[in-house]
Amino acid sequence: MTEDERGLVQYIADTNWRLLRIAPLEAAIYAIGRRELAYFVEDEPNAGNRDALIMGYIFQHYRRDLNNLALQERRLRNQNQYDTEKLQAMQKHRIEKERVAAEKAQADMLRALEISRNAKKENVPFDPAEFGFEFSVEEIAHYCSKIDTHRKLTGQSPSVAKVLAAFRANQQEPKAA
Repeated sequence: MTEDERGLVQYIADTNWRLLRIAPLEAAIYAIGRRELAYFVEDEPNAGNRDALIMGYIFQHYRRDLNNLALQERRLRNQNQYDTEKLQAMQKHRIEKERVAAEKAQADMLRALEISRNAKKENVPFDPAEFGFEFSVEEIAHYCSKIDTHRKLTGQSPSVAKVLAAFRANQQEPKAA
């Protein structure tokens, strides 16, 4: 996940938090209205009518506050939808970019492996950097040691990224004496 994606995820979470506050705020306005405006309907004997009347009075008295909450909710929902779509597009772009890079690394490694084997056959020194590769001789040799077994078991070449990540992690571990 990129920093831009993290920022957008945080913004979506903040927007969702604000959206979750709207219903309790609306309920609070109605609760306050029931308390403040109850005297308008206390002489109504029918409970159903009394409830309908108090709701009407509350809406009339707090119309601006209720409309502002509804407007804010609509704006937040629109912003949330926009941000979610933007995040999905960013993720799709990043995933595609990673896929292309992985395919390139895989093709580069197979080409480096082929050149390395040819150099060994011809008894010629091989420097991967001279051919534009970013792999070391040791990394190519390590990948070579994994490829045959992996192909026998799965029918596919192992992932260059995974093999090199494991190799590099192993190289960084302190050696036990």
